[in-house]
Parts: sequence; structure tokens; C-alpha cells
Amino acid sequence: MSPTVIVLAVFAYTGLLFWIAFRGDRQERRGEDRRFEGLVYGLSIAVYCTSWTFYGAVGTAATRGWEYLPIYLGPAIMFSLGLPVMARIVREGKAINTTSIADFISAKYEKSRRIAAMVTGIAAVGALPYIALQLHSVSVTFSALSQADQNAPGVAAGGVFVVAALLAAFAILFGARHVDVTAHNRGMINAIAFDSIFKLVALIAVGVFAVGALAGVDGTQGAAAAPFSAPVSIDRFLTLTVLAMTAALCLPRQFHVSVVECRDPASLRVAAPAFVLYLLLITLVVIPITEVGAATPGVTGGDPDLFVLALPMA
Repeated sequence: MSPTVIVLAVFAYTGLLFWIAFRGDRQERRGEDRRFEGLVYGLSIAVYCTSWTFYGAVGTAATRGWEYLPIYLGPAIMFSLGLPVMARIVREGKAINTTSIADFISAKYEKSRRIAAMVTGIAAVGALPYIALQLHSVSVTFSALSQADQNAPGVAAGGVFVVAALLAAFAILFGARHVDVTAHNRGMINAIAFDSIFKLVALIAVGVFAVGALAGVDGTQGAAAAPFSAPVSIDRFLTLTVLAMTAALCLPRQFHVSVVECRDPASLRVAAPAFVLYLLLITLVVIPITEVGAATPGVTGGDPDLFVLALPMA
């Protein structure tokens, strides 16, 4: 694929997200109808499934088998069995008009500035690898789609810079421009919700393609690959599940969309099942993509993280 086409597609999609966010902010100012607020809120929580999760879940399944499940099982447990705890955190957050996880935790220690600074530092350090992975996913996507082009590496590097600049602009326009830090950013939440739908539809499309391709997979080759035959360490599986449970709440972006941006704790009754269903769909779709990717010539042997792209391209 031509790098020019990829860049144009990136700008077109980013422009669409900016338009959705502007429209959401306009609706907020006008006080327009919020009938689907619970569903939009639930889809915004799906920001948990980042672009690297989009690739990494399949990559983990291809190399470690069922160990990919904790990625989604943890937050699913948190927003189902752990929903009473989640609801209480949201209610307390709204009661004190919390603006961040650092603000929320420090409030439990008499608004200690030392505690707030410590939590902010930990959150910033913890978020850096996630940001790096998202930018890395942009680079590998450019490279994978432009593999036949000699200028692909240079375009990929430039693409990472452009995307980082666009993300910064988006955060400033729709996240940090309000004087009142407790004001809700409806435009940003609408854009995140749309992006969650887009990612899910794209992944399901590849999954449906993979299911259709299963009929043409050589049985002996598929048996030889057998990505889900790897033994599972129960201790590691449980540890990863607990870590994913905490990540679903404690990651700065997760706390922001789940607690800070929640208008009414009652909306969790719709948002939580919607988020769990979202995770279930992704969990199921990963299986056929991994099975077919591991048994398809031209795909197997490559980077398993890129099966999502490499499979339809092959």
C-alpha cells in the first residue's frame, strides 16, 4: 500500500474523531438529549483495549496460548463480580469531585500533597510504557502496510511524530482546555466511544475472515502450529488476571474515564455489561485469528503481533 494513502487515511480518520469530539462538546453546551449516555460511557471504558492490545492479544495467544485470556478476564471480573466495589469508588469520587487517581488517593489521607505527588509520579512512570507501545504500534503498522515501499521506514518514523502531535492537540482541545477541571469532556468521551466501536468492528471483520479461511487451512499444518496447546501455568495465569483487574481501574486513563468522566453512578448498570460484552467479543475473535494466522503460509514465521494485519494481506 502506498505510504501516501496510509497518511491520508490517518488524517481522514483523525479528522473524523475531531469532528465527533467538537459535535459532542456542542451538544454538551446545548444540553441535548443523553439517552445513550450509559452505552457511550461503557464504550469509553473500552479505551482499556488500546491499539497495542489490538495486536498484542493475538501475539500473546500465538506464543503463549491461553495466557492471553487474563488481559480481558481481569477487567471483566472487575466490572461484573467487582461491580459493587467499582460503584462505591465512583460514588466517592463524585462526592469529592475527584480529578485524578492521585487526587482520589490523597483525599483518603487528608489531601496529603506528598501522597498526591507520589501517586502522580508512579502513574506517570507507569503510563510511559503504554504510550510508547501505542506509538510503536503506529510505526509497525506503517511498516507492515508499506513493506514493498523503499521509503516505508522514513514514513513510519514521520508518521509516529505526526500521530503524537495529533494526540497532543486532541488532549489539549478536548481534555485540558476547561477552566473547571471537574467539568465533563463529553466530546472526548464520544470520540473514545466511537474509536472503541471502530476497533471492535475491524477486529471482528478480520475474525470473520479467519473463520471463513479455516476451511482452507491444511489440517496437518494447523495441528503442527497448535498455538493453544501450550501448557498454562496456573500461578502465572492468576497473577496476570489480578494485575489486569487492577489495571482496569488504576491506570490513569482508566480511572479518568471510569470515575472522573462518570456523570451518574447509576449509569454503571448499562456501562458495565456493555464493557464486559465488548471484552467477550474481542476474546472470542482472537481465537480464529490466532489459529489461522499460525497455520497460514506467508503469515506464520512473521511477527505474531501483526497477525491481524498479515492474515488478510496474505
